Amino acid sequence: MSRFLRIFSLYSQHVFQYRARNFIWFLISFINPLVLLLFWQGILSKNSVLNGWTIESIRTYYLFLIAGQALLIHHVELTVGFLDIKQGELVRELLKPTSYMRTRFIAETPWRLLQGFYAFVSMIPIVYFLDVSVHISTNTAVILLAILTALNAFIISFLFKMVLGFTAFWLTNIDSLLEANDVLMFSLSGILLPLNLLPSWMQTLAQFTPYPYMLYYPISAFIGIYNTTELIQIIFAQFGIMAVLLLIYKLMWHQGLKKFSGVGQ
Repeated sequence: MSRFLRIFSLYSQHVFQYRARNFIWFLISFINPLVLLLFWQGILSKNSVLNGWTIESIRTYYLFLIAGQALLIHHVELTVGFLDIKQGELVRELLKPTSYMRTRFIAETPWRLLQGFYAFVSMIPIVYFLDVSVHISTNTAVILLAILTALNAFIISFLFKMVLGFTAFWLTNIDSLLEANDVLMFSLSGILLPLNLLPSWMQTLAQFTPYPYMLYYPISAFIGIYNTTELIQIIFAQFGIMAVLLLIYKLMWHQGLKKFSGVGQ
């Protein structure tokens, strides 16, 4: 355990060397929810209810979305695809005594924590100046299940982005794939709209993807949109997605290593 703590400490120091770049990354996940929050402020009156969403819950949703995107959504596919595979840095990673997945997870976590810090700090003036009241569930069981949902979302996001990065073993250029993923993420994860406000066919489509399980469900869980039974079903679905992603990860890892050449090393 002490070895992993030392590794985590080293990567944390690396992250804090690039605080400004990390803040720019955070702004990307900050601006969209803020604009959408202002949009809903303008179209929903105090007593309006839209598919179960009130102005208080929709405000909380987009406020939590700022924190959710910063804390839960990894960007490890950029390191995996471009640095490790395309530029050959994977050779150095393979020589380390820890597994590649574990190393990347430890390296990525400090980025999430620092961006999460930026998110919570930025939420303070939003709550103050826009008079946004935070509306969360008061049911202890729901909050505990919501925390588990968020932890699962953190792992799902990491595994999914690792799998995306591994496509660089076979594709010459993965830019178009990553851009397509951004579009799907924006549409199906709840960034643009809460899932139950989308057309029914999009809601059905989203259920068969990892996207809503990374953002929409964890955020909605904290707000109290779902009861304990529904949250348990969501958690089991998350476990299923993690199992599938882990299987895909292992298959792509073993097959990808056979194709990897480490050019330039």
